[in-house]
Order: sequence, then structure tokens, then C-alpha cells
Amino acid sequence: MTVAWDTSAPTTGRVRFGAGAGAGLVVPEADLPCSTHHEVAFPALPVSAEYRYGIAWSPCAEWIPGNDRFERWSPAGSVRPPPLPGRPLVFFAYGDTRAYPERHTRVVQAMLRDAETRGWPAFVLNTGDLTTTGTAETEWREQFFQPLAPLLARVPFVPVFGNHDAQDEDWFLRFRLPGNEAWFSFRAGDAEVFVLDAYARFAPGTPQLRWLEESLAASTAPWRIVALHIPLRSCAANRLRRRTADRLAEWLGPILFRGGVRLVLAGHDHLYGRTVLDGGLTVVTLGGGGAPTYEAREPADGEVCVSALNFARVEIDARRLRLHALDPDGNTLDEFELTREPEAVRADSIPALPDAAPSPDPAAPEGADRAATVLDSPPEGDAPCDQPSP
Repeated sequence: MTVAWDTSAPTTGRVRFGAGAGAGLVVPEADLPCSTHHEVAFPALPVSAEYRYGIAWSPCAEWIPGNDRFERWSPAGSVRPPPLPGRPLVFFAYGDTRAYPERHTRVVQAMLRDAETRGWPAFVLNTGDLTTTGTAETEWREQFFQPLAPLLARVPFVPVFGNHDAQDEDWFLRFRLPGNEAWFSFRAGDAEVFVLDAYARFAPGTPQLRWLEESLAASTAPWRIVALHIPLRSCAANRLRRRTADRLAEWLGPILFRGGVRLVLAGHDHLYGRTVLDGGLTVVTLGGGGAPTYEAREPADGEVCVSALNFARVEIDARRLRLHALDPDGNTLDEFELTREPEAVRADSIPALPDAAPSPDPAAPEGADRAATVLDSPPEGDAPCDQPSP
């Protein structure tokens, strides 16, 4: 795990960290060079231990090498490493937190209340679109850091790359993520989470798809979860969004099913949705983190489509996965459970691979690495509901 922070002006910094609630803030310490962005990886500590840390900073002009007078200390933070295999796992998931900080704050406060009542999560997963464009530091401060501050201080944060995030050239510099940071996986408890870049190519032989197929084949986790920005089935009333999701599902769905994936978490549509694809792949849309809420379509049998701010608490053990979706007032939007012993699947029920992979953006030039503007705004006459959710 890594602790990272940004300052409005270049500063030097220091981090103190240790283990155990009674250990206080202890050595070792790490001194950092002069910069506006800092990050320090925690040393290896026992999984059962609680990391305690503090951050100090000083304007570069006031810094003297070897001088230990750092008077601007942050409040002490604490965080736990994710559980080892065989141990229960809890995490929060939500997304599309851009544009309206007061709405994002409502969702974060609801997560904090849930954590205090039912236990703290091992991490928070955001399904993408963290800010409106990310090109202005005020956006990061007002839309991301300020609403999330009490949660970020003690819970690791895992972001997914969204179309609005693509406008920020420094997006990948803001986080310390595994692998190439655009697509990666990590193990926590009995789950392995595979984070994808929905705007990179999924054609056969492309780096991301090759990595995904190889990683799924090598995974030993009882539960395999995929997170990406675009859902594989859309609950939005917007027809173009539904077509984009269906095309992505046509190609990616069979690969995920064959790789043993049981759950897909997505965003992009600013609402809550749940559906099950052919073969038993459950797709959940968690795009109600604060952005303008979209109108939901009428759900089919077995589906849930709700236009509301939302987040989900996911609880996993060796045999069961439970997802509880709530609105900021604590009302249940959806609740379901998956078991590790799926019903026998006939060979002819496994979705077949199409002949060619669709691009998320049909207008993207051939060979482009990423197409990041697909359906950024609904077409005229099919606009989102801009009123806050009840």
C-alpha cells in the first residue's frame, strides 16, 4: 500500500508510520524531495496489524536538509492491509463522482455511517469518472479530495479509468497502482479483482485482452471480479448507451464467463442497475456517486434499474458473495447473494465469441490506443435527469 498526497505549492515532506494502535507514530521515517506530489510505499507489516501514519510538509524555501522541524503535521491516520486468502473480505464500490461535490459528500457520509455500523471495508473501488475533466486542481480538491478526505485517511482507494478521466494527462501520476496502472489485478481475501480500461482495444491479440485471458487462467481465487467503467448491460433510458453496452458484452462477456468471472462492477450510467447475462454473469452498475442522475429504463424480469445516488457494500467469504446497494439515506436499492457452487451449465449455453471485437468508439481511428470520448453526453432529447436523487 502507498500513501500519497498533493500540495498546491512545491513542498518537501516526511512520513512516519508504524504498526499497532498502541505503537503511535514511530520510525522508520521517509524524507521526500521538493514537489507538489508525494507518495511513499508502506514497508511490509503483518496483515493483522494496523498501519498508523502521519504526514508532515514544509515549503521548499524553508527546508534545510537534516533539519527535523516539520511543524505542519496532518492528523494521524490508520489503515489495515487487505485480508489474506481464507479470510472474509468487505469492500465498498461506487462511481461517477464528478461535478457535484455536495452530492458526492452525501454518498461518502453514507459509506462512513455504514462502516461505523457494520465494519470498515478493506478498500473502496471507484468505477471511474472521478472528476469532470481533472485538468484543474480545483476540481480534484473540490470534487475528489474534500468529499473523500475522511474515508481516504483510513481506507485504500482503487480507481477505474473513465472517459472523463481521460482528459487529465496527469491522471496516472496521481495514483500508485499495480501493473501498468491502466489494467491490473490484485488479491484480497478470497477474491481477485481485475480492473480494466474500457477505452483500450479488446481485439484479439491486443495487450489488455491478452493480459486478461492469461491472468484469468492463472488466477486461483475462488471469486473473480471485473471492474471497468462501461457496463456490459445498460439500465439507462438512453438507447445509444444501451447499444454501446450490448456491443461490449457481446465480445467481453464470453471471455469473462470462460475465465470464471461471476461479477462485473461498472459505472458510466449515473444510476444503479443489476442484470444477469447469458451464462450467469452478474453485471452491476454503480454510477450514482454524485454526477447528475440518469433516467432509468423499465427493468426486465430479474433486473433492477433505479435512478438514484448509490454505493454498494460487498461481503465475500469462501462460499458466498453478498452485495447490498444503498442510497445516501440508508435505504436498500438492491440486495443479492451469489454462491460459489453455480448450477451446472450446458455447453450450448456458453456464449460464443464473435468474429470481431467491437471498439467502444466506432469513430476512433484504427490503431488508436484509447477512445475516451464515447457517449460523453447523451444525444439531445434523451438527457439525464439533473435533479438530485431523493
